[in-house]
Amino acid sequence: MAKWQLTDVYWKIWRGALRPGMFDKQVMEIQTKATGETVIHWVAFDTGRSMTQNLAIARRIVRLHNEDLNRQRNA
Repeated sequence: MAKWQLTDVYWKIWRGALRPGMFDKQVMEIQTKATGETVIHWVAFDTGRSMTQNLAIARRIVRLHNEDLNRQRNA
């Protein structure tokens, strides 16, 4: 899928271990819902904010994107 097409599909939040079995650090990415292709990599959320704050930000990004996509498709 071309990068420009990532905005034409629904997004989701993925959370999991950075390297299962090696590190317990939990990471979070925004991915496409159908294929799991990463839209926003975990490094964008690897900041001084808590995981709760990052999750709230990610949820808002996904919700706004998916709502906009719905509006465009129903127009």
